[in-house]
Amino acid sequence: MNLDSNDNGRANEQALQNYHQDTQSYDSFIQFDLIFLKDFPIFLSEEFERIITINSPVENHQDMKFLLLEVFTFIFRNPWGNIFKEKKSETFVIFLLKFIQTYDRLKFDMVNDLIDSINVCISHEPYRMMFIEENATFHFYYYFGLESKTTEEKFWDMCENVYHGNEDTLSQLNVLKLNKSINDIMTKFAETKNDDCVKLYFMTHIINDIQYKCHESNLFSEFNLYKDIMEQTLIQFNESNYLEKYKADYYMSLCQDYSMDLSVVPSDRDQSGIIGDSKSVTGISTETNLYIKNTLIELLKRFTLLYEMKYIFGDTNSSMRNLNFQ
Repeated sequence: MNLDSNDNGRANEQALQNYHQDTQSYDSFIQFDLIFLKDFPIFLSEEFERIITINSPVENHQDMKFLLLEVFTFIFRNPWGNIFKEKKSETFVIFLLKFIQTYDRLKFDMVNDLIDSINVCISHEPYRMMFIEENATFHFYYYFGLESKTTEEKFWDMCENVYHGNEDTLSQLNVLKLNKSINDIMTKFAETKNDDCVKLYFMTHIINDIQYKCHESNLFSEFNLYKDIMEQTLIQFNESNYLEKYKADYYMSLCQDYSMDLSVVPSDRDQSGIIGDSKSVTGISTETNLYIKNTLIELLKRFTLLYEMKYIFGDTNSSMRNLNFQ
């Protein structure tokens, strides 16, 4: 019985150790990383800030540059971590992005590890967008160079990860920064005739093209919104000689809301959206026959015709029973 008891005790102890290694230790590493970020020394952050400021004297300048790169590499080393929970992680992304733009080059032996950490970093979509807007791959290339075949392969894989991600967020990118990135690459190519500039140019230019298409999509949504408002105004004008103030204010608020937040525009006109909301305000009669597929030009023509009938020819009570323009 005692032997069995000892065996069971050892088995239980081993099971507890395995559980600790498989679960608690993993959680602890994540917690340690978050604590490291949260309690990172302020004076070191200030030193890093000075490093990325041109002509700012820093004691042990080279050591601090190495330390900055090592800290970034350490923070974003774990792809399974949850370092993005800590807002302070963004500070170190900014440090790196500004640092590689100084072109104050140094030989960093952990470039491959740094690239691995960058790949983890840009898995967080807001940070990937920061890398795109700051032309980070271009600056990385000219700061570190591609001194080995392994580094070269890892670098171009990193570029793919930066420029081929979630296209839904591209409309939020800064167009001016994208244009500057393209101009910087073209200028560098004109100086160096480096073929790698061509690769970087096409990657950046593709993003610019996609972003422009997203912008066109937003313009199309805006056009549809204003057309919807014009339709409701036309209906109101057809059924009355004036527009009540609260209705006019409602229409104006729709335009203002759109200008502040494009996301309020419904993607499908058959859904709740502007038509359903406006009907409750304007009180459209069932006698009015409006066909949805009207162009803005047709709406303006019909509005002009109504205006002539009411105010030029003097028949203020005139109206049209059918607003189908086809």
